[in-house]
Amino acid sequence: MLRNRFLEILKCLHFTSKPDAKKLEKANLVLEKLIKNFRALYIPEREISVNESLFPWKGRLGFHQYIPSKRSRYGIKIYKLCDSNSGYIWNCLVYTGKVTEPGPLYGELVVKTLLADLENKVYNLYLDRFFVSPELAIHLLQKNTNMCGTVQRNRKGMPKDLPSHFQNDCIVAFQKEGINVIGYKDKKKDVIMLITFHEKGLIPTGKKTRKTGEDIKKPHCVVDYKKYMGGVDTGDSIMHHYPAFRKTVKWYRKLFFGFLDMVSLNSNILFCKQKGIKMSSLEFRTNFVQQMIERYKETKPTKVQTAFTFANPLRLAGRHFPNLCVDANGKKSRRECFVCK
Repeated sequence: MLRNRFLEILKCLHFTSKPDAKKLEKANLVLEKLIKNFRALYIPEREISVNESLFPWKGRLGFHQYIPSKRSRYGIKIYKLCDSNSGYIWNCLVYTGKVTEPGPLYGELVVKTLLADLENKVYNLYLDRFFVSPELAIHLLQKNTNMCGTVQRNRKGMPKDLPSHFQNDCIVAFQKEGINVIGYKDKKKDVIMLITFHEKGLIPTGKKTRKTGEDIKKPHCVVDYKKYMGGVDTGDSIMHHYPAFRKTVKWYRKLFFGFLDMVSLNSNILFCKQKGIKMSSLEFRTNFVQQMIERYKETKPTKVQTAFTFANPLRLAGRHFPNLCVDANGKKSRRECFVCK
């Protein structure tokens, strides 16, 4: 495909025939199809995590977000449910505005929506403090789903006897209705965990103190939380290196290209699991592009009849530079590269 042809298609790219479409109606048909395929092609392992991600976007949009902790800061927020070990994106939800109706916390609604089809299957779910609350823990226990995550002190249902500050080498624990609340001091910061399936006690983290050489021990829930909470961040870090984003003034096109990155990530994970190998994102995309070119290439005769009658479909694999030629008068001229033209 020529560049001008690609730009014309990109200019006219849209996903709905409704002239008065609002918010996600402009891209819902494609997004729902992709998410449906994500969920049908893979069953997550036992450890899963839910966290937020951000697609960069600085244009005018009613539900765009500003998150200082993210690299892009401005963009469209997406909540993802991922496999903690591989980073596979199993389900996601695009944030389109805060719910104003009275009811449970918005974070609880997000978790219940993303986890609807995985209930009663004894999964271990890892969350951060935006989603965690005692009410959510009770709900997940009723659905045979375990939960582990950090929690805020002022959540409804938290123990009233919880100290305002924790001392070093001291763990505070509360238990009620199968829910454990554990508080301890990690270096200079107080950490409060709400768990429903971890055992009490300390386990070694694999690190040692510099002075005494003794093993550094932390609560079992904290060690597992640091190990399995990074499922979403793992996928985001892989997609960040080779994004498919294209410059556009339409937010739904930017969102569409962001979902293409998610498709590439999940495809790479499924391919590696099926073949039992490890392949980087760059190598996977390069092989995929080469196979697409070989399958859908168009053979066009060249202007100059040479030994190579048709253009090489794998021209993207190498680097080509035009050569300077000297004619009979000694004048230098630049010739067109046969492969790239």
